[in-house]
Amino acid sequence: MSGQWFHEGCDDTGTGGAGCAGPITTSQSPMKDVDLVLTQEEESWTLGTADAAGQAEHYAIGWEVELPDDVAPGPAVLSAAGTEVMVQVSG
Repeated sequence: MSGQWFHEGCDDTGTGGAGCAGPITTSQSPMKDVDLVLTQEEESWTLGTADAAGQAEHYAIGWEVELPDDVAPGPAVLSAAGTEVMVQVSG
């Protein structure tokens, strides 16, 4: 699993409705210890924890994961740093 733009701070100087949701700062830094969590019904599992790369790599994170034996086939939610994605677990 992987993703990008895992950073703290917001140096967005653009105009309009797009941009960072947080307050504008003068710097950004990679997030540390970002948990990747799988939730299915009332159960949740932390699949891994990783640090983001730097700005040149778009603050990317990659997690190598192995699903726990008690994860069932069907819908689930993956989340990391406040972002959620619906997924389908294959059997």
